[in-house]
Amino acid sequence: MESRSISLERSKYKALPLVQQTEKWDCGLCCLSMVLSGINKPNSALPDLKKMHFGTVVWTINLAYLLKDFQVPALCYTIQKEISANYETDIFSLQQDAPERATFERALGMAKQRVVDAEKDGIELIERELSAEELKGAVLAGHVAILLINSMYFACLECNPSHFNGDTFCVLPINGAAYRGHYIVLCGYNADHNCYIIKNPSSSQPYCFLPLPLLESSRKSFGTQQNILLINI
Repeated sequence: MESRSISLERSKYKALPLVQQTEKWDCGLCCLSMVLSGINKPNSALPDLKKMHFGTVVWTINLAYLLKDFQVPALCYTIQKEISANYETDIFSLQQDAPERATFERALGMAKQRVVDAEKDGIELIERELSAEELKGAVLAGHVAILLINSMYFACLECNPSHFNGDTFCVLPINGAAYRGHYIVLCGYNADHNCYIIKNPSSSQPYCFLPLPLLESSRKSFGTQQNILLINI
């Protein structure tokens, strides 16, 4: 095994399995699978979740509903409940032919309706920013978090490009792109290096390490709406 300068033994973290994405769109479901598999929930493998999700576009509200299906309590933070167009959805819509655009629009409509129904359906959707101090405190208290980030800001302290899945490109530069949405799991913190311990579905490494300033930049980038699922496992 490759030696690491960042010691997990000197870190506070939750041990979770690694689930690597197989498509450009399934990083969110991979993150969900890692969390659910980590608490031994049955039928939480990636193929199972894909059957439950019914689509190839994932919004954070979809992940919140899937967590509810597995009876896993979560707090869903966002600075904007309303789902609106961003770089990712604009690019997706412009590149698809008419039938695929229609499928996308139906999925978008369903996600928007779920936001409206969230309170009625028992989803804790909180419209406010989760501060850096609150997020760090939650992770240190034993929570894990599924975050939507702009992966253009992602730079693991110990990885190199050979560790990333070249078929997904979630964390690799895209020519001309300013935003590339990607879901990751925050599962721990290392005080020696002031970095979060990350489960990254686009990497073959068991853990990635992201400095706090970069995490803050990536999760607060335009397009993410600062979406966070905070889960106490």
